[in-house]
Amino acid sequence: MYNMWKVIRNEASTGRPRKKQIKKQAVWRCSVRRKAFMCTAAVTQEGDIFQVKGTHTHAADPSMRKKVELKRNVKTEAVADVFAASLRLVDDHMKVFEATDFNLPKP
Repeated sequence: MYNMWKVIRNEASTGRPRKKQIKKQAVWRCSVRRKAFMCTAAVTQEGDIFQVKGTHTHAADPSMRKKVELKRNVKTEAVADVFAASLRLVDDHMKVFEATDFNLPKP
């Protein structure tokens, strides 16, 4: 069974596996999949072997890695301290980012 961690490739975009696996193979698709614009990039995983299928059809988001790390860190701390105020958790973790970080919410 595959895990539900996001895959980050070249800090450009993220993807999640399809719900069902085909013969011990997980297919990870780019998360930029809107009604009007669908990126066709995908990665297949079979054990420890990853193969790229298709290319991204959109510009890279250079702040994607930081966004994913922020979300993961806030969720981890929220689980550890269920009575902590969500505003405090987010503010504490946003302090590590600089004002020059592209496309991030302002702390």
